[in-house]
Amino acid sequence: MSRVIFKYSFRGEFKLRIGFPRDANPIVRHMGIDDRGENCIWIERDVPTQEENDTFVPHTFVMYATGESFDSTRKNFVGTIITPRGAVWHVYEDLA
Repeated sequence: MSRVIFKYSFRGEFKLRIGFPRDANPIVRHMGIDDRGENCIWIERDVPTQEENDTFVPHTFVMYATGESFDSTRKNFVGTIITPRGAVWHVYEDLA
C-alpha cells in the first residue's frame, strides 16, 4: 500500500483533533515549527481506498509545556517541539 505524509497545525491551540481513515495506520514522523511559525505535527499514514475514506476515527494530540502538570492516564508521548523563542512543548496522543 502507498503511504503519504501530511502536516497538521495546532494553530495556536493546545489540542489538535484529526480524523484518519479507520485502517490508516498513522505514525508521527516529526514535530516542529513550520515556515509560518506555527506548531505542527507531520504524520505518515496509508493512502486510503475509497471505502476507507467513508469511515474516520478521531485521534487527539495535546501539547503540554515543560513544568506543566497533567494527567498521564491513557496518553502516549509522541515528541517535543522547541520554538525559536525557547518554549518547549511536549506532545501526547490522548488515547481516552
